[in-house]
Amino acid sequence: MGDQDIRNEDYISVSHFKNGIRSFLKVLFDSASFFVHSLRNNRLVFLLIICSGPVFGAVYYYFISPRLYEYSLMGEYNTLTRRNYSEIFNQLNIQILNNSKAELANELHIDKNIANKLVRFEFLSLDGKKISSDTSTKQQGFLIAKVTLRDSVNTEELQNAIVGYINNLPYLKKLKEGERLIYDQSLHFITNEQNRLDSLKELYNRFIAAGKLPSTFYNNAFDPAEIYKRSNELQEQKNEWTRWQATRAQSFSLIDGFKIMYNPSRKTLAADFFISGLISLLLAFFICLVIEIRANLK
Repeated sequence: MGDQDIRNEDYISVSHFKNGIRSFLKVLFDSASFFVHSLRNNRLVFLLIICSGPVFGAVYYYFISPRLYEYSLMGEYNTLTRRNYSEIFNQLNIQILNNSKAELANELHIDKNIANKLVRFEFLSLDGKKISSDTSTKQQGFLIAKVTLRDSVNTEELQNAIVGYINNLPYLKKLKEGERLIYDQSLHFITNEQNRLDSLKELYNRFIAAGKLPSTFYNNAFDPAEIYKRSNELQEQKNEWTRWQATRAQSFSLIDGFKIMYNPSRKTLAADFFISGLISLLLAFFICLVIEIRANLK
C-alpha cells in the first residue's frame, strides 16, 4: 500500500469523525430548539403546572403528610462503645423496615398497637449528633435515645421496654452477671475482713482501757494505726461496690425519661415545596413536549 493510499484513508477517517460531530451537534441544537419552541407555544400550560406545584405541596404538608411524634430520653452507658449501642437500635430498625411488628412487639415486650406506630429508633450524642459512625472506644458516658412514632403512646411503657431490652440482651446480661458475682465475692471478703478488724480494734481498746498496754504501744507484728488504715481501705472498696450497684449494675441506666411532645414533628414546609416544585417542573416539561409533538404529527 502506498503513502498516497494511507493519506487518503486518514483523510477519510478524519472526515467521517468531523461529519459525526457536526451531525451530533445539529441533533442537539435541533432538539434544544424544539424544546424551547414547545415551551413558548405552550407557556400557559407550563406556567399553570409550575404554579400548581407549590399549591399541591402546601396541601400535602397541611392535610396529607403524616405527623411524626418524637420522644427522647437520656441514659448512661457503661459496657459497650457508642457505636455498638447504635447498632442495637439498627437491628430494631431492620425489623420495622421489614414490617415485622409482631416480632418487634415480642422482643420489646410491648403492646402490638405501640409496635405498629414505631417508625425508627436512634441513638444520639448529647449535642444531638448521630453516632452510627462514631469511632470512639470509650465505654462509659451519656446518650440520647430518640424514638419516632406515627402517634402518641404510653411513654412510660415504651421507655421501660427500651431500657429493659438493652439490659436483657444475652451478651450484656451475662457480662453484668459475671461482674455482679465478682463484686458479691469481694463484698463478702470485705465484710469478713471488717468484722475481723473490728474485733481487733475492740480487743485493743479493751486492753488500753484495762491499762495492760500503753496507748503508744506498737511493734513490728502489731501496729494499731495499720488497723484503722486497713479498715478505711476496706470501707472505700465497699463504697466502690455500692457505687457500682447504683450506677453500673446495668449496661444502660435511665437518667431522664421520655417527655411528651404536644407539637408533633414533620418534614418542613420548604422541603415539601421543593419536592412538589421539582415534580411539577418535570411534569410541565413533559406535557409541553407531548403537546407539541402531537401538534406536529397532525
